[in-house]
Amino acid sequence: MHGMTCHVVTDRDTFHFLQIEGLSITPLPVFHGGDYICMGFEFSPASPPGASPPHDRFVYLSDVSKIPEKIMRWITRGGEGSRPRVLVVDALKRTPHFSHFGLDEVI
Repeated sequence: MHGMTCHVVTDRDTFHFLQIEGLSITPLPVFHGGDYICMGFEFSPASPPGASPPHDRFVYLSDVSKIPEKIMRWITRGGEGSRPRVLVVDALKRTPHFSHFGLDEVI
């Protein structure tokens, strides 16, 4: 039987990797209206330290109105061609909202 282990993540844990059962989880702080920070996450196969970043990355950004440049560089790996295989970004409606992207901003 497997027990559950809780991991507390804060906005100061950017790029702190949690490795659970062969899965690497990276918290990605984004803005959810104004200065309110909300967490997105990147999920990828765990790789040894110093190895090339995995190509099978899944990035999930919910409740987001702005992605900080530092986080965008992380997601796109600085334009090095290693974009996530799947990128999920929410859009509340077609037009922008204070705390969510609009559909036109996401696309």
